[in-house]
Amino acid sequence: MTTGPGLPHLHSEAEAAEYLGVTEQTLYRWRKRGLIACIMVGKSPRYTEQHILDYLAARETLVAAVAPQKPKAVQRGPRRKDNEIPPLVLARQILMEAKARREGR
Repeated sequence: MTTGPGLPHLHSEAEAAEYLGVTEQTLYRWRKRGLIACIMVGKSPRYTEQHILDYLAARETLVAAVAPQKPKAVQRGPRRKDNEIPPLVLARQILMEAKARREGR
């Protein structure tokens, strides 16, 4: 594509997707969600290098802001000791013993 002096090169959706390493469908979803800007030429989206750089800069900022936070461990119920039988295993043993007693009568 030939551009005049000072005019940016307009990349097709396929070119921009290839550059970003994603599928055209992914780029389409990003565009619809407003994550990446574009210029509409008729019904065809076109991307300048600045659109792509802005998108990448926004992702870099988000990653840097999220990176320091560590996920909190989820603890459900009291902690068990290493030699303690897990509750589900214990419940299964009790049920099996009860069943054996009933069948033994």
